Amino acid sequence: MKNKSFTTSHALATEFTLSKKKALMAITVLLSIFASCKKDNLETLTPEGTLKIPQKQAVVNTNTNPSLNKPITIGYYPSWSEGWLNEDGISPFTSLPSSVTHVFFAFAKPNLTYIKGSYNITTVNTGLECYSTPDPKDGGLMLKRAVGILKQKGISVILSIGGESYWNTSENFDNINYQHIKDLIDDIGFAGIDWDLNQMPASANRAMH
Repeated sequence: MKNKSFTTSHALATEFTLSKKKALMAITVLLSIFASCKKDNLETLTPEGTLKIPQKQAVVNTNTNPSLNKPITIGYYPSWSEGWLNEDGISPFTSLPSSVTHVFFAFAKPNLTYIKGSYNITTVNTGLECYSTPDPKDGGLMLKRAVGILKQKGISVILSIGGESYWNTSENFDNINYQHIKDLIDDIGFAGIDWDLNQMPASANRAMH
């Protein structure tokens, strides 16, 4: 009986020792995890006894587009008002007020024709009425330069298509080639297009859809 009691006591003592070791190991692990936490991420108590929770700093990205950092002012510029671009880059078109942020360059034909890289913007092809030069390519390059000058000033130039000049004639909607429009936009550097919708004949409405 004595040996049995001794064996039981010894087993309990051994189990207690193992449990104690496990508890110490668990505490050690918890302390290691706690110590690895950054100090500024821990909740702390203020001297007044209130809980202080750290706040993350918000990151604010500043918009670098100058045309979006001021009131938006939009206007139309008739292409037939632009006669010539001087060597110094001065013309009525490039001399727009600095308060303007977006200008619609008017008007191109809905069914304009344009070959990428040709810079041929003659009225017969595009409907635009500006920069008439002996070599059609020179006119397109001149317009590209003017658009670039305005872009440097923070003014976005948008090609306006249609308008009263072209919407009233059904034949201007025959065979609209959207690839030609895109190629003209890309070559000249327009910021986009404006479909200037006036009262349209039924055929024009079908062509747009």
